[in-house]
Amino acid sequence: MKRTPLLLATTLALAPQALQASAFRGLGVAETLRGEPVLAPALDAARLTPTHVPVFVRVEVARDDIEPTTGQVDLSRLEARMRLYGGRGIPVALALSGFPAKPEDAEPWRALVRALAKRRWAKAYELALPGAPDARPDPKDLAYLLKLTAVAIRAEDKDALAIAGGLTPTDVPWLERLYAEDVAAYLDGVAVPAAAAPAGATDLASLTALIEREDTSAEVFVTGQEAGGEPAMAARRILERQLADLATRITTVHAADSRGV
Repeated sequence: MKRTPLLLATTLALAPQALQASAFRGLGVAETLRGEPVLAPALDAARLTPTHVPVFVRVEVARDDIEPTTGQVDLSRLEARMRLYGGRGIPVALALSGFPAKPEDAEPWRALVRALAKRRWAKAYELALPGAPDARPDPKDLAYLLKLTAVAIRAEDKDALAIAGGLTPTDVPWLERLYAEDVAAYLDGVAVPAAAAPAGATDLASLTALIEREDTSAEVFVTGQEAGGEPAMAARRILERQLADLATRITTVHAADSRGV
C-alpha cells in the first residue's frame, strides 16, 4: 500500500483560501516523471480540489525519459501524468533537462519542444540551461537557442511561459550578458534550485534586482525547497514561505519526499 502524503495533505488543508490568482501562485510541489505522483494523491487525501486552494505542480522530465533516442519520441508516460493533473485542473510546469549547448544541436531539440507544446499539457516550460555556473556556454549561443525554443513553444501555445532554469545567484554576471542579447521578450522568468539560495530572498537579491531591471513582468522561481522536520511544523514553514513570497516576485516550489513534501 502506498503511504499517504501526510505532510502535503496537512499543508493543503491549512492553506489560505485566497492567494494570488496567477497559475503559479499558491502551493507549488515538485515531482519527477520517474517517480510516483505526489500532489494528486495528497489532494485526494485532504479531500480538496484546486477550487479550495490554489496549487500547481512542477514535473521534472529528463530528455531521455521521453526521447530515448534522438528523434524517437515516446510521450506515453508523460501523457498519463499530464492527464492526471489536467483532469483536476491543476497547472503544470514541465522542467525539461537536455537543453542543447551548441546551435548545431538545435533542430532535434526544437522538434521535441514543439511536439510537447502542441499538446498544451503545460502552462510553463522550465528549460534547464547547460553548464556549471563557472562554465556556462557563450551567452550569444544560449540566447539564440532560448529564442528558438520560446518561438517553438509559442507557435503551438501562445500563452505558455518559457523559464530559464538551473541558474544560481553566482550566474548574475553571465545572466547580464545573456539579457544583453535581447532575451527578455522571450523569457517569462528564471528558476534557481533552493540549494543554491539557502537564505531565500537574501541570497537572491542581486539576481532579483537584475530581473526587475530587465523585465518587470518576469518571475523568479525557487525550486526543490525542502520542508523537513515534524509534519505540523514543516507544514507551518511551507505556509510561512508561501505567504512571504506573496510580497515578492519569488515563487517557491517545494520538494517532494516519501511524506508528500
